[in-house]
Amino acid sequence: MVLLHRHNFKREVIPLADTNDARDSSSVEGDWETRFHFMANKKDEEEKLMFRSQVKVWHCFLNRKTALSLQAYFLFHLPDLTPLMDTLVCLNLSFNNLLFFPMEVFNIKSLQVLVLRSNPIRKIPNDIHRLKSLKKFTISFNLVSELPSG
Repeated sequence: MVLLHRHNFKREVIPLADTNDARDSSSVEGDWETRFHFMANKKDEEEKLMFRSQVKVWHCFLNRKTALSLQAYFLFHLPDLTPLMDTLVCLNLSFNNLLFFPMEVFNIKSLQVLVLRSNPIRKIPNDIHRLKSLKKFTISFNLVSELPSG
């Protein structure tokens, strides 16, 4: 394929690679390596964030804290909150990448404050009424289009 380009009233012919041309193996291998490293680095980064969040859970547990903030940890899912199920009162999960309402919170017996601000959550489950102790629920700046009945 040839591209004709007009520059300073002169005609230049600039050859372009044809999309049907076979790519040489070193280029394909280089692309694969780049994608692999990107995915590996992304996976490593997610694991680091998850590890940090789990450390924060254990810190909260060991120091007998009743509030846990995992704000801006960019989590796609929650760490194991089992150590805090009986004591947690306030949970801040703002500015993460939670695509779905975290069902784990239904097991937190004394949860009074749940903050899910700025996540891409689309739906609040109808079971939200199961959180009997909940007094404050913040879900602003999400993708929620309808509220549960009741």
